[in-house]
Amino acid sequence: MSVVIMTQLFLKQGLRIGIKNRVYILTITLPLCLYVCYAGDLYVNPGQSIQTAIDSANYGDTIYVAPGTYIENVTLKNGVGLMGTDPNTTILDGSHNGSVVTSPECDPNTLLSNFTIINGSSGNGGGLWTHYSSSPTVTNCIFTNNAATWGGGGIYINVACAPKISNCIFQSNSADNGGAICNNGFREYEGPYSVITNCTFINNTASRGGGINSISHAKNHDVVINLQEC
Repeated sequence: MSVVIMTQLFLKQGLRIGIKNRVYILTITLPLCLYVCYAGDLYVNPGQSIQTAIDSANYGDTIYVAPGTYIENVTLKNGVGLMGTDPNTTILDGSHNGSVVTSPECDPNTLLSNFTIINGSSGNGGGLWTHYSSSPTVTNCIFTNNAATWGGGGIYINVACAPKISNCIFQSNSADNGGAICNNGFREYEGPYSVITNCTFINNTASRGGGINSISHAKNHDVVINLQEC
């Protein structure tokens, strides 16, 4: 979020004008505006907490994470972007202690990008759990070695959630339902729907749907997930 503070100062300048042996002093008041901008960018380096930065951010801010391995579980905040430097060098490690990333009530302006998300372990969404009508944008991430006892070793998409997932790799994730992704449209729900574009699925395992398992009992709605170029 960019905050602009404008302070108006007034400079008085005396101007001497001579007309026929008379001197007039004309005072001109000039406004001078000073702008102080606070850009909504935050930076996290190894040894610092990503979650602390998220908690400090406001809607529209972007958090830039330097290369390194960050052993923590993070919860996204609505409208805040979380960007790693490169998925091969910026690693979020859940240390088998719940979902690596949780996304509650986030709109599409909430961004998760350029991370490897690894070692998540949860009932649902070992790598990423979206819930409470959350629709974040997830791009250029690697989900690997995440597990869920029920659904979505890589990502679990809960009812009424519609994330946009693109250019991601899902490798060696496991769950009972949807080794890489579980899309749960259990109750009747009128879109929008999740969109998964240009993603790669490698060696993910599950009892039902090693790559993706889309569950729907919605009346008159056959499509609850949109796959493109995968």
